[in-house]
Amino acid sequence: MTRGLRNLMLLVLLAGFSTIGREAVAAPSEKAVGEPLGLRKIHWQGQVRSAPGDPGTAARRFFVEYSGLLAPQIDALSWQVARVRRSSGSTVVDLRREVAGLPVYGEQLRVILSREGIVHSVVGQVGGSAASLRNRIVLTEGEATAIAKRAWGAQKLISGAPKPWMAAFERPSGWRAVWVVALPSEVPAGDGRILVDAETGEVLRVADISARHSGETTTAKAWVFRPDPLTTAHAAYGDMGFIDGDDADTPQLDGQRVTVLLDSLTVSSGTLHLKGAYVWVRDLIGIEALPATVQLGDSFAYNRSESGFEDVMAYYHLDAFQRRLQTLGFEDLQRVPIQVDAHAFSADNSQYYPDSNRVYFGEGGIDDAEDADVIIHEYGHALMYDAVFSVSKDSVVSSEFGWDMRCLAEGFCDYLAGSYSQTEENFGSDSVFNWDGNNPEIGWYGRPLQTEDSYNDWIPADTLSSGLYLNGTIWADALWRARETVGADTADRVAIESLYYLSPSLDIDEAAQQVLQAARDLYEDTHIASIFEQAFAAKGFLTAVSAPETRIASLPQRFEVESPYPNPFNPSTSLLLHLPNTATVTLRVWNVSGRLIESRALGTLSPGSHRVVWRAGRDVASGVVLLELNAGSHGRVLRKAILLR
Repeated sequence: MTRGLRNLMLLVLLAGFSTIGREAVAAPSEKAVGEPLGLRKIHWQGQVRSAPGDPGTAARRFFVEYSGLLAPQIDALSWQVARVRRSSGSTVVDLRREVAGLPVYGEQLRVILSREGIVHSVVGQVGGSAASLRNRIVLTEGEATAIAKRAWGAQKLISGAPKPWMAAFERPSGWRAVWVVALPSEVPAGDGRILVDAETGEVLRVADISARHSGETTTAKAWVFRPDPLTTAHAAYGDMGFIDGDDADTPQLDGQRVTVLLDSLTVSSGTLHLKGAYVWVRDLIGIEALPATVQLGDSFAYNRSESGFEDVMAYYHLDAFQRRLQTLGFEDLQRVPIQVDAHAFSADNSQYYPDSNRVYFGEGGIDDAEDADVIIHEYGHALMYDAVFSVSKDSVVSSEFGWDMRCLAEGFCDYLAGSYSQTEENFGSDSVFNWDGNNPEIGWYGRPLQTEDSYNDWIPADTLSSGLYLNGTIWADALWRARETVGADTADRVAIESLYYLSPSLDIDEAAQQVLQAARDLYEDTHIASIFEQAFAAKGFLTAVSAPETRIASLPQRFEVESPYPNPFNPSTSLLLHLPNTATVTLRVWNVSGRLIESRALGTLSPGSHRVVWRAGRDVASGVVLLELNAGSHGRVLRKAILLR
């Protein structure tokens, strides 16, 4: 069979869609300068049964067979299986290639298979074809590191970073060998990633990849806030006794401490240390504060004015969340002792550094580690980096998240923190950082989990400093809407599972498709996926959505558009579109007076079934609307729906 015929057969079998070949230029972080990554994004969804064999072999064979469609600019045979991971609902296979014996910086290719062996997603970002490098390796590791330190402005570095490594980097003029130098630092605060040309010493790229918030074992009792004093007291900041007071104790705050059991503590010479199976509290940087220890038989009983209280808070909540992860079916996600410094920064700022897989908490305003929301938010970043890059397995972070994925990360982490807190106490669940978010000196008052904004209000990269978090709240709201219907366990499982389906350069609407796929993989009941679909459609993240299928479906015999659902609706409804052949589709919406409300090009859709979602803007009044789908030579269909405000 010829490759062209195979590709034609794939087009006939696909019941999905793809966005392939667009340049995936990672949006710069706050300290990103230099050349963009310039990789080509891959995002494909469909339903193709893989050939028999182990998942790694099957995934590679699929990519090689259909690379003409997925990545026609590269030699598919050069890609090899790098890692096979099983998440709760799928098998994730990462493929890697080398150029002149060097890994390609920024490249990622991930093939995802269902438990039944059906390939349903391919995501990633890839460079062009390459046979050789255009430069020689002249600089030593030490010389490259010295150049990188000057470019980063490093004054006070943090230990634990991986050694510099060689990689291939694609420039417009050709492929170059580069030194990749990781420089996590206290001054400046950030996780520096610097690319240095291995021959000329030219600094090609400087980026900060940190994710920030602006022996024998035994058990011991401890006092903690669970999750924070305002939530458990159903109080507001400023009520009698419920103020920070420069870390002062009050009877009201003391009364909100609860007794918990710290598990898996390390015992050394009769002393208990906050080092366990999943958390290791250390004094790593910044403020000198030795982690709390007690003698065997004693309790970690601290007031919030004592530094040991934040140490215990970090240990307890991270350990508890990791154990919850495992009960949800995620047995291999950050299942290592993540290192934590509860007193790292004097500023009101906490950060996760992926290169060293460490979390640092700040003490400006209310100490960050006194609020479980901050603790779980930062751990959410660690989960996302592990799902995408396997950082807990001593793997280097091979790329950088683009703007949309950075916004998604903030929203996911806010959602995770809010969900965790509500399982403890159902008060103030419409926001996160209820205790920590009370710092008028810097205008920090926490963040909401719900918003009137939608994808129509999405803020582009580099236009507003707070855009990262405003966008993130839109994503958090979509997850929260689904959670209100399906419950915490189901929503958390889908949200976490979807992390495995992401790639650094995905657009946010493509990430929404991956959430739906995660729901389908985890739950055979398509009702769960439809709830997530409605939640993400309500926030405007979905336009043309592939209909869920459990196996390769037969193609529609004719062009059809089913009746809108729901109908009546507010603010979103959807149409199920069936295409016998590839077609360019346009959606137009009219009112009964014949005024055009909206016209949107849906692009070229492949044969199969697609769900088209329309969300009425705030300026659209209640009443009858006409939804028109035009599929070119296939014809056009009008469907009537009623908007009830």
